[in-house]
Amino acid sequence: AETTVKQTSNARVFAIDHAGAIVKGFTIRNGRGGTGGGVYFGTNGGTLEDCTVEECLSTGNGGGVYLQAGAVLRRTVVRHCAHSTRSFGGGIYFNKGGYAENCLVYGCQSTWGCNAYSDGLNGAMVNCTIGHYPTPGAGNFYNYSSSFVATNCIFLGGVTSYSLSSSKCTLTDDPGWRDPSDGDYTLASTATAAIDAGDDDVLAYPASDIDGLARPKGAHVDIGCHEFDDTMFSCDISASATSIAVGGEVVFTPFVTAGSTPVITWRIVNLAGGAPIERVTEGSGETGACTVQFDAPGWYRVSLSVTDGTNHASAELNEHVTVSAAGDYFVSPSGSATPPFGSWATAATNLSAAVRLAGEGSAIHVAAGTWELMETITMDRALTLTGAGRDATFIRTPASSSFRALKLAHAAARARGFTLTATTGIGFVEVGVGAHVTAGRLENVRVCDCRATHNIDGIAVALNGNNAVLSHAIVNGNKNGSSGCINVRGGASIDNSLSYNNAAAYCGGLFVYGVGNGVTNCTINGNIGFQYNNGPAFSKLVNCVVNGSPSEWDATSVADGNAFVHCAFTAAQPGVGNVTDPLAFVDAVNGDFHLPPDSMCSGAGLFAPWMRRATDLDDKRRAYAGSVDIGCYQYPTPPAGSILLVK
Repeated sequence: AETTVKQTSNARVFAIDHAGAIVKGFTIRNGRGGTGGGVYFGTNGGTLEDCTVEECLSTGNGGGVYLQAGAVLRRTVVRHCAHSTRSFGGGIYFNKGGYAENCLVYGCQSTWGCNAYSDGLNGAMVNCTIGHYPTPGAGNFYNYSSSFVATNCIFLGGVTSYSLSSSKCTLTDDPGWRDPSDGDYTLASTATAAIDAGDDDVLAYPASDIDGLARPKGAHVDIGCHEFDDTMFSCDISASATSIAVGGEVVFTPFVTAGSTPVITWRIVNLAGGAPIERVTEGSGETGACTVQFDAPGWYRVSLSVTDGTNHASAELNEHVTVSAAGDYFVSPSGSATPPFGSWATAATNLSAAVRLAGEGSAIHVAAGTWELMETITMDRALTLTGAGRDATFIRTPASSSFRALKLAHAAARARGFTLTATTGIGFVEVGVGAHVTAGRLENVRVCDCRATHNIDGIAVALNGNNAVLSHAIVNGNKNGSSGCINVRGGASIDNSLSYNNAAAYCGGLFVYGVGNGVTNCTINGNIGFQYNNGPAFSKLVNCVVNGSPSEWDATSVADGNAFVHCAFTAAQPGVGNVTDPLAFVDAVNGDFHLPPDSMCSGAGLFAPWMRRATDLDDKRRAYAGSVDIGCYQYPTPPAGSILLVK
């Protein structure tokens, strides 16, 4: 829609409550309603059609659209909507009815039913596509109705809770969309699971698709909101891989519709330089496939042109093929940006470029400076990313971005030596605005001033997994979090870290959920929370300072005294070796949480042999003569030459 209606106050954009009311042809943006953040339908119904509803936020159900009996949603896109309280139906909420036809919903967030939620009787969807969603545990389409009907629909990931009362020709996997990462859910010619696979009952599908293309174009109606037009001479490409190491092969397969005996000319260009690769094949599908071995690192653009002697068409692979190699990579504002960035002189001037090119086992060295990201830095292989220090290298996202700053997803991934800041808008609907660690180590960093327009779990750092570690980190000044500015789950661990001056709706400093998590020698100046901490693999706080009252303890978490071991609190808590006294720091007001000489935390920690080799947040020796302090800082050991008197 070319006409945009944008809400500038704390209210929704449209309220529709008459059977004859029709709202058509708008982009509806930035709504802030109670229920129905963008559009609310009353009990008298009405119609919304040919619209886009985006970046809307609600405090109740239906982040984008709230439907009731008599309401009709037709040929409409609902995307990147959410709840400030993360309740039901981030995109669409069906309240005891409502009808959606030829609609596309993707990228929305809620606690239950990220893209859509049905509650009650008689709701229906026909030829709709419910696409990608950020939180698998919340479900994509959550059906709490025993009579919801769906026909010719795609529910990516399936339907949560009750089964649909009537379900004809529905899919739960990507059938072969062209480029869903860019919001393109049109069917490629490879989408054989959806093309000509729908229910041909004339009453079951609309006469045209979301773009107005007549249905059906083939022998049968297609599944989803888009109809594939197989009468046009067109082509597509699929690739067996888009990320490989040097020396690897990729098979590119062409798909040509209409025409006969197509001749295909391939052109593969390394954007890092070098002569292009050109090949000619004949035929569609496997017959015309082209296999290429890549012997040089870089980013390769793959395109083809095809002709049958009369008709002509062309296509480009929707993402570049990245060919990586192991080695040392450098990033500097004064580099020449010459791939493969193997020295400070030829260093990349774009951090993402170096990370994408670095192969398994590579080290990426980042110079001092401020690095603004245009995409998430994803470390899903054995990479080490090292900055010039917390006070020298600054990595940040632009204001109101739709992506987090850093993602670690490999046990051998290491990121260290920088300050991380991230600010996201309504388009970001996941966990961990600053960093999300499912495996790997984030260490010797500061994560500060992370913000979001709505509550996010672990807004600074979200850890989830046995191999996820946050170590020697300072986390401060973050806000708008949901469950903890640091969120710990799945057996993750934190050590020698400081969390202060953070704000969240639920446990500002630290939130620990589940069993098997470990928090050791940390200082938390603010609220922390535990839930579901019981059982043999309970989570623990060991040698930690908690300044301020803990909040929302789960009773079974603390009753047996296993949760807190040798910790310091301002109010008594059950546990072993805990101390309670007014806590003192050198200068907490200005962020100095070192221990004063007379601190009750000195020598009061639980010693373990591995601590002999450990260091505190200042990278100073952690244990001295079998004694360890409570908190992230060890009180300074006597200087060299001191005389110790031992009784």
